[in-house]
Amino acid sequence: MKTTAERMVIYSLMTMRKNDQKLGDILSTLVRDPKFKPKLYQKKIEQTWQDMMGVWINRETRSIRVKDGTLTIKISSSALREELHFMRDKIKERINGMLGEEFIKEVVVK
Repeated sequence: MKTTAERMVIYSLMTMRKNDQKLGDILSTLVRDPKFKPKLYQKKIEQTWQDMMGVWINRETRSIRVKDGTLTIKISSSALREELHFMRDKIKERINGMLGEEFIKEVVVK
């Protein structure tokens, strides 16, 4: 099933005329849209999580969610959960550095 963003891009491509917007312009608009930015960033965080945090942490991670500037990470191991709780500021710095902006305001480890 396609997301709303994917449907918008497909529709725009199908209806594009010679003088209409280019795909790059459409994608730039979507990336700046406050409704789509958290979803895009969540996907980017999920895709780079293993590279940033390592294989073991990735294996113990049950879910990653972004909402209202808060990154919520669910971890299956209680020992790792405790360790990551004390690394929240470092995790936030790494992720914001990867995103290129101060998007994540808080990290919650559950």
